[in-house]
Amino acid sequence: MMAKKNLLITAVVLVAVAYGFQYFKNNNSGKQDPFVGKPILQSGIVESIDKITLNTPTTGVTLQKNDGKWEVSDADNYPVNMEKLIKLIENLSVSRIASLVTADPDKMADFNVLLPQDANDKKEHIGSLITLVQGDKILFQLVIGKNRTAVSQNASQPQGAGGSDGTYIRLGEKKAVYLIKDNLTLDTDSKKWLNTVLFRIEKDTIQTIDFKVGKDAFQFTRAEKKDELTLSDIPTGETIESNPVSGLLNDLSEFEIKDIVLTRDMGEKHLKLVSQARIKLFSGDGPSFEVFETGDTEKQYFIQFLPDTKSFSAELIKLNDKWTFEMEGWRIKKWLKAKAEYYQKKK
Repeated sequence: MMAKKNLLITAVVLVAVAYGFQYFKNNNSGKQDPFVGKPILQSGIVESIDKITLNTPTTGVTLQKNDGKWEVSDADNYPVNMEKLIKLIENLSVSRIASLVTADPDKMADFNVLLPQDANDKKEHIGSLITLVQGDKILFQLVIGKNRTAVSQNASQPQGAGGSDGTYIRLGEKKAVYLIKDNLTLDTDSKKWLNTVLFRIEKDTIQTIDFKVGKDAFQFTRAEKKDELTLSDIPTGETIESNPVSGLLNDLSEFEIKDIVLTRDMGEKHLKLVSQARIKLFSGDGPSFEVFETGDTEKQYFIQFLPDTKSFSAELIKLNDKWTFEMEGWRIKKWLKAKAEYYQKKK
């Protein structure tokens, strides 16, 4: 009698274990997927790519590698902001696939991961698309869908109060939706991909800054790196303002432009030369440029580099031959000050 009872208990336990195993398997199917737990972008691909296309349903941008340098194809092959490009690749290489959400083809639209060719009457559910290419061969495609909204654990807060909690993605044409725990977005504005920092100069490497503003010519200079840059030929009775070139030095430490315009298109603008600046480093070279303003009510400011900049950066002169650079008004006005504006106001 005892043996039969033990046998019955064993049978019940085995059935429970079998049901438990099946339940665990069904509810952890994502862990069985070969992509779960791995980075979105596998190593070894990055070195091979020579073109990247970034597309949303309405906009797109193409980044192309030419002679070893990345350029924005949609901006007449202007150099790419490499920090931004590296960050994009880094995000794809670091972000790991957390789980398989569904492998049901009929549910792709629910997560906004449809490809344009599959959308038919569901165009509003097309995702953003990253494509990495080598020659004519697609090496990698990623569809970025909508964000998953976190559900707050605080009952007093509405659903979604916890903010975004990951992004739904699709790997190319694979009929599966995955979740990553990072918020992945795609910037397809070509202007946002331009390299807007033309050069960087360490402050203590600058020996002189020569200005010509209108008919007024003057110079800031120092004998050694440890000295402060001071205005030469100060009239008797005048005192120079405190830290007169601090703003100029900050600009030169990261010389940033607002936008680019093809020089061939500048003819329609009525430009007036308002300033010229020459920066000489202790090494002997340095950039020189002219500042122009438009005669419009809302003024725009543009710069063109002078030929003697070539010894400082031949690459910059090459860009200068094709483009004219627009500057932010608040930034460039530091370079338009007349000599007298550097004197301290008398009480």
